[in-house]
Amino acid sequence: MRDLNITEHQWTPKEKQANAAFYDALRGMWNQMVPWYKLAEPRSEAGAQQFRDRMKYGGGGWTAKTRLDDIAVNLPVPSSSGARDLYLRVFRPGTPEASRGVYLHFHGGGWTVGSADGEDEILYRIACKTGYTVASMEYRMGPKYKYPVPIEDCLNAALFLLDKKNEATYGPLKVIGGESAGAHLSMVTAFGLRALGYDLRMQLDSLVFNYGCFGK
Repeated sequence: MRDLNITEHQWTPKEKQANAAFYDALRGMWNQMVPWYKLAEPRSEAGAQQFRDRMKYGGGGWTAKTRLDDIAVNLPVPSSSGARDLYLRVFRPGTPEASRGVYLHFHGGGWTVGSADGEDEILYRIACKTGYTVASMEYRMGPKYKYPVPIEDCLNAALFLLDKKNEATYGPLKVIGGESAGAHLSMVTAFGLRALGYDLRMQLDSLVFNYGCFGK
């Protein structure tokens, strides 16, 4: 963040071909699936939960995700509105060296599906490769919980990690990021922290916005 250099990547013909093949495969996979809003009652929480379960445990075109319950720690997060069962799914680096800090992660899924424990293998790999402790937030989602509830949960997670006692235990918050809806939540959380007076240029090493949803 301190020395931000933005470059524009020029795609090679080989990269374009690989991207096209990837998206063709992705479209084929999605064509086999019934969208969450068509399951159960139209656009119901029951349909969304059914889709989440398929994403996690397999079914409806999804392959069951590998969970790393023997490695992960579910860390309860207090809610400013009194909500229960909010937690961070935490992975520490696989090396004995001290962590470089905490990467606060928000999963994607259109603010409606996905889960903190749905990407265990990827998040643990990030922890091992980068040296950061990865903490993925299980935030509340639609259609049951409306805007700005997910934002409230993500901001609460950041403030929890910024608490001096938790910082001493898990390390300083150094990265905030996610994918798709998670990238959007990362940006809004950063804005929320800045509005509360935090100097993000001094606090964070980086923000990670993977294929996020943003407007001008």
